[in-house]
Amino acid sequence: MSILTRIVRTTEGLSSPFVTGVGYLSLLGHVTAHSDSGRDYDEDAESLESIPVLYQSGRFWAFPTHNSCWSILNVRVPSCSSSEIARHLFGILWSTTYNTEYCLRPGHDFGGAVLFQSRVGDPVQDVAGIPWSFLNADPARFEALPSDALPLYQQTLRSCKALSEVVSTPTSCVESSPFSRLPVEIIHLLLAWLSLGDIAQLRLASRSIRNASRVDLLPQAFWRSRFWVDFDMGFALRRAYDVHRVRDWRALFFNYKDAHRNPKDDMGLKNRRRVWTALGSIPSLIRLLSRHEGMSGISIAWNDLSPLELHGKRRSSPELGPCINGETMDEHARLIYHGCRESTVRSMLWPEVSAHNGYRVGISIVSFNHQVFISGIRLCSLAQSQARSITQDRTLGLIDPSSEACFDIQPSENLAGFRVAVKTTGIVGLKLFVDGSQCRSSEWVGDVSTGGPDVAFGTLLPRQGREVFAVAAGFDVSLIGILHRSTERVYRA
Repeated sequence: MSILTRIVRTTEGLSSPFVTGVGYLSLLGHVTAHSDSGRDYDEDAESLESIPVLYQSGRFWAFPTHNSCWSILNVRVPSCSSSEIARHLFGILWSTTYNTEYCLRPGHDFGGAVLFQSRVGDPVQDVAGIPWSFLNADPARFEALPSDALPLYQQTLRSCKALSEVVSTPTSCVESSPFSRLPVEIIHLLLAWLSLGDIAQLRLASRSIRNASRVDLLPQAFWRSRFWVDFDMGFALRRAYDVHRVRDWRALFFNYKDAHRNPKDDMGLKNRRRVWTALGSIPSLIRLLSRHEGMSGISIAWNDLSPLELHGKRRSSPELGPCINGETMDEHARLIYHGCRESTVRSMLWPEVSAHNGYRVGISIVSFNHQVFISGIRLCSLAQSQARSITQDRTLGLIDPSSEACFDIQPSENLAGFRVAVKTTGIVGLKLFVDGSQCRSSEWVGDVSTGGPDVAFGTLLPRQGREVFAVAAGFDVSLIGILHRSTERVYRA
């Protein structure tokens, strides 16, 4: 595969990230490309730049990416412009840990590509044999399959019909689930919004779903939904693909399934699916970040809490309370090999003990590189708990209502403290304690089920005679919204 490369880079330091035009990797390890993203390296050779990657220039950051991978990322985030994608992708790459081969430290094997990240030897030659030869194929070039019935597809339909004749729901069995009262057309509409994995689980729980989701009964609209960007076959269609020419979405689905399973079929299609999957949660992160203008909350510094005094109405000045840290790196001119960066610190005022009428605490999470992190907290009154627009001093970090777990604190209760689960890369779990007529706690929010030696637990409690004034956290550079440090600000009694 030709190594056509783009660079996601800054102009100076960390300022103004953008993406270059299509270039090529030179023998010196530099990328030769135009600064204009719309121009290729074979246009106007005089204005080409030789760009050292990472921070070798000592002036700006530059992260290389295959042009095909960049194109696939743009397809997966159609709601964002290329400049928006470049800005957020730069932040993600700059704040992610790397291994000694200057590759992203993986949470998965990238479809087998992680085996060939060594800087020694010839990786192109190493992957030449089956089953890895598809790694050399261009994921932007693959054959569009026909939407006509093939033998495999016909055989699948025959098998489903035969199975439905042998395995049928006894007439004496009456299902009491809500699905049994829905028309089959409504069930099909609901199934169109679920992944195949979720549908498989639902089939095990409901006879109505099982009977309505037979392959030969599901309508064309359902099979068309499989080719939506975030679904099972989203990788298979090019942006310019003429969907109006597809005669049978069900046949097209099974044709692509068959092509992917066959080791001798289209290698470009196999590599496209690998890259599509390897991008993981980056597209959803970019979409989430594009809806926010930086991190929410009051901007402070750990050694300067004066901005809080301007927002707070309490007579005493806040003091720095206990804190829990990940392994934080403050140097901006080096890659991270372990731990996380901290580029901005934000804080959120907490309601006074005697001045609230009950409120809801919403805790948001994000997923990145097969890890779940706490990304933000917001507060709203119980009377307006459905509100989506909240004042800035009542939100902290990156808020995602779709991932939010909520916990209500009643008027007779007060926040007693937090229980925190933390890894070197950020906070992965959070739990609230409240006291009142009786002490109680929320469920864990985040991912602490595995525990293990890489997860540490701590408790944040105000000192005796004090109450929580505000909560503060350190974040990456306006990107992933991972809580790296969480402290309680308390004021003098």
